[in-house]
Amino acid sequence: MLVKDIMTRTTRFISKGATLREAGQVMEENDIGFLPVRDGGQLVGVVTDRDMAVRSSKNTTPHGALHVEDVMSPRAHAIRSHLPVRGAAEAMKIKGVQRLLVIDDEQRLVGVVSLGDLAERSDDPKLAGDVLAHLSETQHRPAETFA
Repeated sequence: MLVKDIMTRTTRFISKGATLREAGQVMEENDIGFLPVRDGGQLVGVVTDRDMAVRSSKNTTPHGALHVEDVMSPRAHAIRSHLPVRGAAEAMKIKGVQRLLVIDDEQRLVGVVSLGDLAERSDDPKLAGDVLAHLSETQHRPAETFA
C-alpha cells in the first residue's frame, strides 16, 4: 500500500498574512486542525490549532492583530506520494509529527497523510498504534535524554 492510497487529498491552504481568526474559521468549516501555509504560491510552513493556541498566548502582539506567520511552524515535513505507507509511519516517528505533507514528483502538494489516515486506511492495523506509542514515548522522556 502506498501513501497516495491513504492520504487525504482535499488540502486547504492559508496565506501567511491571514489572521488567526481566518485560519480558525477555515479549520472549523473543514473540521481540521492543520493547514499548510503559503506565501504567494510557495509553501512556507504549517499551522496547527495547537500552534494558534499555544504560541498566540506567548506573543505580546494584541491577539486581534496576530497573523498566521506569527505562530506557524516554518518547517513542513513532506513525503512522496509513491512511497510505502510504512515509510510515512517511519518518517512520522523520526520527525516527531502526526502529519506529513504529501508531494508528487514535481514537488507539488497533493495531500496530507496523518496518524488518523494510518489508523483508518492502512492495511496494517498496528501501524498507527506503533507511531503513536513512539511519539508518546519520546515526548515524555526526561530532557537530558535529548542532549
